[in-house]
Amino acid sequence: MSIGILLPLTGVMSITLAISSVTFAQGLPPIVKQKVEAAQKQVKTIGMEEYRKIVENPGAALIVDVREPHEYAAGHVPGAINIPRGVLE
Repeated sequence: MSIGILLPLTGVMSITLAISSVTFAQGLPPIVKQKVEAAQKQVKTIGMEEYRKIVENPGAALIVDVREPHEYAAGHVPGAINIPRGVLE
């Protein structure tokens, strides 16, 4: 499960809460692993402490929940918007 946080002019930050993409990619073909690694270079990952600071005081940050709509409906971070990952890709 991932939650992305978009900050103006700084790109995308993501937090992996349940399974890391590295763990996920271990069972995949080499070409898929390469694509995961390339994507990771474009995403800044933050820890829970920095995430909590952003949630408590978002300022201009936009918190984007990239899960599917039914997952978002089951519970999400207050103030987050839902844009499924497939739409962003």
